[in-house]
Amino acid sequence: MKKRIGIAIVVAAALGCCVLLSLVLTGNVPAPTLHAIDGRLAYIRINAEVGEGYGGPSSYVDADVIVKLQNQADGRYVFYLRAGGNSLLQQGMLDLLMLAYEYNWTVRIEYWDDGRSNHFIRDVILLERD
Repeated sequence: MKKRIGIAIVVAAALGCCVLLSLVLTGNVPAPTLHAIDGRLAYIRINAEVGEGYGGPSSYVDADVIVKLQNQADGRYVFYLRAGGNSLLQQGMLDLLMLAYEYNWTVRIEYWDDGRSNHFIRDVILLERD
């Protein structure tokens, strides 16, 4: 019985990989595009635990920092705070976002759009200081 279940899992995984590969090769999976948006922060959330995530079942995102802008009610902009090659950049973006939130400054967020409601932040730029 265990052998049949194991074979079924392997076959299902192989079938899933074939479907994904065919979507990529036929161009049905949109490539992420870089966009930018300006605004003041309405909300910033920093998760205490890695993998804690945010959102409900249909809009869950595994990210460490989640930001919403005042002029974009539906869009969420996110990034990770994890050890690795970009950890200093990520910490700098978080520091800038926290200052912008505290002082109500305008920022530009450059993000990757892949068609979902959660957009992964590439850069944060301070535009206005009052």
